Amino acid sequence: MLYFGVSLILFGSLGLLLYLVEQHLNVISDSRMKALFSERRSEFMALRDMMLSETNIFSVGDDNVNHFYLHHGMWQHDSDFCTEEQMLKTTGLSPERYRTYLELLSSVGAYRVVGKGIWGRSEEQVAIHIYREGLGVSGQTKNIIFSPIPPHNRYDMNGRLRVSYSKIEDGWFIEHTMD
Repeated sequence: MLYFGVSLILFGSLGLLLYLVEQHLNVISDSRMKALFSERRSEFMALRDMMLSETNIFSVGDDNVNHFYLHHGMWQHDSDFCTEEQMLKTTGLSPERYRTYLELLSSVGAYRVVGKGIWGRSEEQVAIHIYREGLGVSGQTKNIIFSPIPPHNRYDMNGRLRVSYSKIEDGWFIEHTMD
């Protein structure tokens, strides 16, 4: 029985290791992100312009609008669940505009657009979330951001790089976060 338990642990560990290696190898390269931006520039501009024009909306994605998150087909805010129609009514986002956001996000291969000073961003910045991997508090993301002022790399208190930027063109950058 001990042999079976050890074998199960080893196979489980190997499976987890293979999963993590596969995820790491699937990180989208900066050159691919620059090509994506070049191919879909008008869609990125439209997402930026839509988010900057919002007065009450700061985050829109296939699983998120403002403080609402999609869980098992229902939208949740705090401990309350509601339908998509109720979520849109509460946030003030029209169904047509939400569909436009989703179509644009899909066309650029993104899952969320964020702006309006949320998550440490300035009021003028917009982040279009392209790639994510990891579990909870650890992992990495790659986003394409609009920022009229070039952002600076950020380091943690131990001097480790946590957020880096590379320029695509004036006002547009690739943001790579690592936890």
